[in-house]
Amino acid sequence: MKKILILISLLAIHSTVFSQKLLVSWSQQNIENYTKEMYDDAQKLSSK
Repeated sequence: MKKILILISLLAIHSTVFSQKLLVSWSQQNIENYTKEMYDDAQKLSSK
């Protein structure tokens, strides 16, 4: 039972870290058909 919980915990941590890495790695160069002004406006938006 402990092994299963540890495995699930490790998988959850791995997916969270991978997701954060993707979010941090995004930049204007990764988005096609996006102007600098559109990118700057999107950066000003709140999480809501």
